[in-house]
Amino acid sequence: FISIFKLLHKQQQNKRKNIDYVNIYITLIGILEIISNEMMSNKVNDDKKWMFEIEKSVLLGVRSLHLNSLNLSQLFASSFHGLQNLIELNLSDNSLCQLPSQLFACLRSLEYLDLSSNHFERFDDDTFDSLTSLKVLKLNGNKLNKLDSLFKSHSSTNLERLDLANNRIERIVASSFHCLTALKELKLTGNCLRSFDDKETFTRLSRLEYLWLAGNRFETIECHFFSPLCSLKELNMGNNQIVAIDDYAFVELRALRDLNLSQNKLRNVSERTLHGLESLRVLHLNQNHLESVNASAFSSLKCFEMLSIYSNRFNWRQNDSELEQLR
Repeated sequence: FISIFKLLHKQQQNKRKNIDYVNIYITLIGILEIISNEMMSNKVNDDKKWMFEIEKSVLLGVRSLHLNSLNLSQLFASSFHGLQNLIELNLSDNSLCQLPSQLFACLRSLEYLDLSSNHFERFDDDTFDSLTSLKVLKLNGNKLNKLDSLFKSHSSTNLERLDLANNRIERIVASSFHCLTALKELKLTGNCLRSFDDKETFTRLSRLEYLWLAGNRFETIECHFFSPLCSLKELNMGNNQIVAIDDYAFVELRALRDLNLSQNKLRNVSERTLHGLESLRVLHLNQNHLESVNASAFSSLKCFEMLSIYSNRFNWRQNDSELEQLR
């Protein structure tokens, strides 16, 4: 099994032919299933049974399977049968647009799944239900346009990292992340989000530490929207179209260390804007439309270390005194 895969990989590297690895892999699994059936029906001589047991043990010993960058366009329900102990599966950079039902049914030990850079527009509601040990799920670089019931199953409660960057997501319903109570990292960079349907969107993500929302279409940051995120350390909302931030919008983010609001359309930042950010160390305000800076806006930032404000609309001479106070 392993020798064949090494040979196929070498051939693919040498560009001798375009190989459908999964079809070959399925064939091997099918052979093992036939062998197993024959063993059960006593059609195989006893002196040869040890060979089949070795082949089966090889499958059970596989912990990591990389099938990325192979131009795969199709998988079958039985593709991963026999790989009960698989921990890492990489299917990124292929041409997959749908997955068969029960594809991951036997992969209950899987902790890392990479489906990035394919052509998925949606997933069935039960696609990931059987992945009860999953900790990392990468869905970035696809064509997803909304999230609704994808993560409603309680099987997702162990997920710690979810990457949904660079899709086409315009809408996230309030319950989308409610089962992801262990989530620590959420990437939604490079989508088409303008707002969230409900202030309850993040209500159960109290363990979330990193939230990336850069490269979307947000125009405002509403008061208390991020309030449930009491463990958040980094918030990136750069490269949006933000013109206004409600007073006390970040007041509950007492663990936040890095706030990126660069490449927006902000004209001013007041003390009420940053109130409550007692752990903030780094603030990015560069490439906005700021015309003045008031040192009092930063007076409550006890751990403040770095401010980035280049490429704004300051009259630097008029703001010298304020900048000196800030220093």
